[in-house]
Amino acid sequence: MAASSHFDSTSQSSPADSSAPNSCPNSVSSSIIIQNIGSLVPIKLTTTNWITWSALFAPIFRRYNLTGLIDGSLVAPPMYLLDSSGTRTSTVNPQYITWFENDQNILIWINSTLSDSLIPYTVGVTFARDLWAKLESRLATTSQSHIHELRSRLRTITKGDSTAVAYLQQIEEIADALATAGAPIADSELISVLLHGLPPEYDAFVDTIQFRLSSTTVDELHGLLLSKEIQLANRKKASSSVSFQAYHSSAGILPTPPADSPSQAYFVSSHGRGFDRNFFNPRNFQNFSRQGQNFNRQGQHFSRQGQQKNTHGSKPNFHNFNRRNSCQICRQSDHEAIDCPHRLNPNYGTKHSQTAYHTNTASNAFPPSTASNAPTWLLDTGASSHMTNSYTNLQSPEPYSGPDQVYIGDGKGLPIIHSGSSCLPTSTHTFDLHNVLHVPDLKQDLISANRFIVDNWYTEILEDLKKDPESHGGPPDCIDQENAKAISLFENVVDLNDAIEDEVKRVENLIRGIFAGNIFDLGSAQLAEVFSKDGMSFLASCQNLVPRPWVIDDLDAFKLKWTKKSWKKASSAVIFVDNSGADIILGILPFARELLRRGTQVVLAANDLPSINDVTYTELIEIISRLKDKNGQLKGVDTSKLLIANSGNDLPVIDLSRVSQELAHLASDADLVILEGMGRGIETNLYAQFKCDSLKIGMVKHPEVAQFLGGRLYDCVFKYNEVLLS
Repeated sequence: MAASSHFDSTSQSSPADSSAPNSCPNSVSSSIIIQNIGSLVPIKLTTTNWITWSALFAPIFRRYNLTGLIDGSLVAPPMYLLDSSGTRTSTVNPQYITWFENDQNILIWINSTLSDSLIPYTVGVTFARDLWAKLESRLATTSQSHIHELRSRLRTITKGDSTAVAYLQQIEEIADALATAGAPIADSELISVLLHGLPPEYDAFVDTIQFRLSSTTVDELHGLLLSKEIQLANRKKASSSVSFQAYHSSAGILPTPPADSPSQAYFVSSHGRGFDRNFFNPRNFQNFSRQGQNFNRQGQHFSRQGQQKNTHGSKPNFHNFNRRNSCQICRQSDHEAIDCPHRLNPNYGTKHSQTAYHTNTASNAFPPSTASNAPTWLLDTGASSHMTNSYTNLQSPEPYSGPDQVYIGDGKGLPIIHSGSSCLPTSTHTFDLHNVLHVPDLKQDLISANRFIVDNWYTEILEDLKKDPESHGGPPDCIDQENAKAISLFENVVDLNDAIEDEVKRVENLIRGIFAGNIFDLGSAQLAEVFSKDGMSFLASCQNLVPRPWVIDDLDAFKLKWTKKSWKKASSAVIFVDNSGADIILGILPFARELLRRGTQVVLAANDLPSINDVTYTELIEIISRLKDKNGQLKGVDTSKLLIANSGNDLPVIDLSRVSQELAHLASDADLVILEGMGRGIETNLYAQFKCDSLKIGMVKHPEVAQFLGGRLYDCVFKYNEVLLS
C-alpha cells in the first residue's frame, strides 16, 4: 500500500464461487443498512484527492467494523455449509451471506462516490477490496505528485502587478487544493508564503508582520494586506494630485484624511471602543504664537496670545485644523494656497497674490547670486524631487531609464530624460541639489523643499559631526554603542523594579524611569555619564528629577486608576515612542513590560524613517530581539502580546490624523494611548483629546516650551486624561 493509505494492501482472496448465492433465507439479514453515503462522504473521488477521499471512508469502515473487508484481514467464509463428514451441502452459509452483503454495500458506496472519469475502473470488478486496491494503486502516487506540484506553485507565487484580492485568491486556491489532496498547509507556513511573494514596496509591512508572527492569524493578515494596498494606492494617487503641484510618481506621501473631515485619522473600529474613526481627532493641534515673537521648532509653531498665562487646566487659543483657512493667493475659502490652481501662475490676480507667488521662489528666498544668467528656481513644498527643464542646469547628467514620470495638475505625465546634480548659488553660499530630474516639458524649474533640507542642512550637520563630534556631544555612530550599553543595563533596571512589591510605588518608579531616559539626547555627554558606573547614574536620575508637583502632574490620578481592578484588565495600550538609547530601552520598555505582565497587549509605534535621534521601528525590532531570552521572553515576561508598528511618521513630532494603516488596525481596541517625548507628547498633542484614556509624558528640554508652560527647564509633564464610559 502507498504510504498515504489508511489501510493495508494485502491481497483479498475471493471465495471459491465468486457468484452471489441463488437464494437467501429471509431470516438472514445484512449487518449494516445502506445509507445515503453522500452525506458521509461529501466529495467525489478524482485523480488528485485520493488521500482526502480515503480518509473520509476510514471512520465509516471502523464504525461498522468493515475495515477487514478493505485491508484483506477479513476473508470470505465458505459459501455453503458442510455436513458432519465435511461434504459441502446446498445450504447457504449465513456467515457468507452477511460477508457478501457487507462487501457489496461497500462496493456500492465506493461506486456512488466516484467522479465520471473514474467510473471505467469499476468494469470487471466484483468485490469491494479489488476495486479499492485498483483505485489505490492508480491514484495514490498521482495524488502525491499533485501535492508536490501544488507546493512548488505555492513557493513560487508572487503578487507582481495583481491586486491584493487576486493575490490572496491565488494562494487560497492552492491551499484549498492541498487540503483537498490531504496535505493541508499550516497557517504559519501560509503566512510565510504570503509575505515572501510581496513586492519591495511592502517591505515595511513584512517586517512588522514577521515581528508579531506568533499572534497573527491568516484572516487578520488578509485584512492588513488589503489596508496596506489601499494606503499605497492613496500615496500613488497623491503623487498625481489635480492641483498644480509636480510630484515624482514614486513619492512616498502619506494618505490624507477624507475631504469632509480633514483632521480625522483612518482609525476604524467595529468594537465601539477607543480608536474609532474619530479617535485620533485632536481638537487642538497646537499652532502657538507668542506675541511679538514667532519661533519654529521642527515645523511646529508654539505661541501664547497676548498676556494669557497657560497653566494646567487652562487652554490657549490654538489653531483648529478642522477649520479651513482661505487661500492666500485667490482668497477663495474652499481650498488653501498649496492646492490653488493659480499657484504657479505669477501673472494671476492681485498684487497680494503676485507677492505671495514671488516670495516662494528661490531667487527671493535666498540672497541673489551675482551671476546674471543663474536659473530661477521655484521652491515647491509639494514636489518630491528637484526638477529642471534645461539640460544645461545639470552637472554630470546621465540618461534616465526608469519608468517613472512627473505628473502635473491636468493629470498629464511628463517624461524624465536625464538625472544629475545641480547647485543653487547665492551671494553667501552655494547650495547643493542632488538627484535633479531633467523634464524638458516642465514650464518651471522646481526645488523640492523636503529634498533641499536633506541635501544641505542635514548633510552639513553630519559633516560637522564628523569633523568636530565634541561640539555635538558625541560621535556620529553613537547609536549602536549607546543602544548596546543600555541593553546591558536593562536587566538590572528591570530587577530593581520587580523588587518593589507595592504596585503603586513600582509604577511610580517606572514613570520616573521614563523621564530619566527621556531627559538625555542620544550622543550627549550627559548620556555618557548616565551609562557610567554600571548604570548607577541612570538610577540616580530617576530619583533626582525636578521635585513634584511637576508643571503638569496627574501622576496621583494615574496611580489611583492603575490599582482599579477594572482597569487592570485593559486589553490594549498604544505607546508612541521617542528616542533610541536609554529612552526606549531603560525608560519605555520596562514600563511596557509591566503592562505585558498585567495581560495588556502593547503596541509600540515608532517612526518609519530616522529623524534626529528618534528610534525607528526597524531599530526597535532589532532592540527587542536582542533583549529577548532564548525562550522569546522579555526578562521572564511573555512577548506574544508585544507588537511593533510603523507609525508612518518621519518627524520628531506627529500629526495623529496621518498615522499608518497598520497602526490604525492594531490600535482599533486601545484602552490607553501614551505619547512620549517633548515633540509628540507636548509640542503637538498636549491638548489632543481621545476616546480612551491617554497619557502625555515628556521632559521639557526647550526654554520656549518651559516658558509657555510656566515651568522650568527639565521640568516634567505627566498629563493623564481619563475617559469615563457611559
